[in-house]
Amino acid sequence: MAEFDLDAEIRTTQKRSDLNNSRRVKRIPGIVYGADKPNVNIWVFEKAVKQILQAGGGNAIFRLRHAQGTETVILKTTQHHVVTDASLHMDFQRISLKEKIEFRVPVVIIGTAAGIQKGGTMEHLLREISIRCLPISIPDKFEIDVSALEIGDGLRVKAIRFPADVEVLEDLEKVVVNVIAPKVEETPAAPVAGAEAAAEPEVIAKGKKPEEGAAETPAEGGKPAAKPGAKPAGKPAGKPA
Repeated sequence: MAEFDLDAEIRTTQKRSDLNNSRRVKRIPGIVYGADKPNVNIWVFEKAVKQILQAGGGNAIFRLRHAQGTETVILKTTQHHVVTDASLHMDFQRISLKEKIEFRVPVVIIGTAAGIQKGGTMEHLLREISIRCLPISIPDKFEIDVSALEIGDGLRVKAIRFPADVEVLEDLEKVVVNVIAPKVEETPAAPVAGAEAAAEPEVIAKGKKPEEGAAETPAEGGKPAAKPGAKPAGKPAGKPA
């Protein structure tokens, strides 16, 4: 893998105001560490870093040039703002071109799975693979062709062709990609023809039922009800002549 030059400035301030002002012009604070040497605080321009990563991939090798010398490094991590995703800080790790180190290499899907044409869905389960190798032997990506995958098929790590000088640290049986069958939505069962409707509940009146033959209680201020068959009261009879 090629090496890319990156200029940096030594960072001597830790003031929040200076950090915020620098970030506004896309000058990002960073640190260089490792190789049993003192840490160096630096500034780098985000645009320059992104251009190198686009050309050399996520594992690009930097020749970092600053006032204290030139160092061979890789970009280990970048801290991002949780809302805007803006770069906040970059960590550069010193490396030796003669010593093997661990890397994570992205997996790139090639082609369209045959099972997708039949309604299947492809799942990309493993997007990076851990390896160990010399920095000059870092692959920028691993390509995997999925064109022949039918529904129910998958490809594991062992299906990828790795260079001879690359040690694979990933489980070879781990599934990288597979094609699953489409989900079938259950249709609710239709009601049985001729089924009787549920009977309405019987309404029970509240209160005590009067006993048979008992006289009804007259309303307040009223007269008692007449007995069945009773004659209406007439006028009083006059005196005999």
